[in-house]
Amino acid sequence: GHLSNAAAAETVSRLRHDGLAHLLLGHLSRDCNSEDRALTAVRPVLEGSSATVACALADEVNPSLRLG
Repeated sequence: GHLSNAAAAETVSRLRHDGLAHLLLGHLSRDCNSEDRALTAVRPVLEGSSATVACALADEVNPSLRLG
């Protein structure tokens, strides 16, 4: 199922740590949400962090992330 943007931000606040490098938000509702809304909810939780945050969109090729 889908989390609300507020619930996603709360989850990110619990998972945030100094080693967090990338956060990819996915499974956004096409009917009730948008990339801008999701990012607006989560970015304040990552303030002061060097982690990048992006949305995985269903209808577009997403940017590559280099892990490791």
